[in-house]
Amino acid sequence: MRFQLEQEGPLRVTEVDPVEMEFLMQIPGIARTEDPAAKARIFASPGGDKELEEDWEAFVRPELEEHFEGALEAMESDLAGVRRVKGTASFAIEPGHWEHWLTGLNQARLVLWAEHRLTDSEMIEESEIADPQRATALFAMNLYGFLQEILLRVLGEAESGEDPEIGG
Repeated sequence: MRFQLEQEGPLRVTEVDPVEMEFLMQIPGIARTEDPAAKARIFASPGGDKELEEDWEAFVRPELEEHFEGALEAMESDLAGVRRVKGTASFAIEPGHWEHWLTGLNQARLVLWAEHRLTDSEMIEESEIADPQRATALFAMNLYGFLQEILLRVLGEAESGEDPEIGG
């Protein structure tokens, strides 16, 4: 997978392996979970004060839900432009969507962690996970984390005036 930021333009993501592309296409569906544990992780209540929790549910949570949905819609818009050629894929992340991608990737990671009840030690150690679904979730979390890191690096280099290209 390669990343090339065009001057005043989109971030081009090229040479995307079919397996990587499949994981990317799954992000909006993963992030739109109905799993109660995952929703609790994403929309963690401030706790403590009953009045504060009521205000959170009435005012903050709806805004967060709207923000998250907007991020996922931006991602879907970019992913709709996927082009597949000779066993690889490419697409562009529009400049106004970069932060949406960071949000959507983070949301998907939180959902996977909660739905598959992954542990901190599984996240840190390179231990084998016997359950294939949990192992796949961990792989997806690591891929999404890698993409967050790349996006942050590319955006940082873009702000400094460099012409970033990452991958290979």
